[in-house]
Amino acid sequence: MARKELEEWIYISGADLRAGAEELRGRPVKRARGRGWTPHVDVLETEKRIWIIVELAGVAIDQIGIFYSQDRHSVTIRGIREQEALLQGERAVYHQLEIEYGEFAREIALPDSPIDPSQVRATYRQGLLTVMIAKTEPERAIYVRRTLTVRSSGPKST
Repeated sequence: MARKELEEWIYISGADLRAGAEELRGRPVKRARGRGWTPHVDVLETEKRIWIIVELAGVAIDQIGIFYSQDRHSVTIRGIREQEALLQGERAVYHQLEIEYGEFAREIALPDSPIDPSQVRATYRQGLLTVMIAKTEPERAIYVRRTLTVRSSGPKST
């Protein structure tokens, strides 16, 4: 098994164990599905909103895409974290490699609450992407496929 495959297996196994422990405590956990490297995600729900917070340190704002799928009642966040050329022609021996680069895609299942996709807002600041989704009454729910533009809040994030 290649090193990256082993690390992914260990990470997924740990996440499954944590989720199982939460379920045993009576707190069911919705799992997010991903491909490539996997950013960490928090999903919170209040009376009026669903919040998704994604850790995307080092991802440029113009490399992030957010997509809502009515069929799956989920939000998919896609992007790419590019590795900067630090060495400019120098040879190097890596002693530790923990930061993952390249493409990512993360699908987050939303709680079973009706939402209004026209009232979705996203901000990106200091490496955290925050997506706010307004909830609505079931009879007023509007379900459409939508792509969202991310806006920076505060100092420019890179």
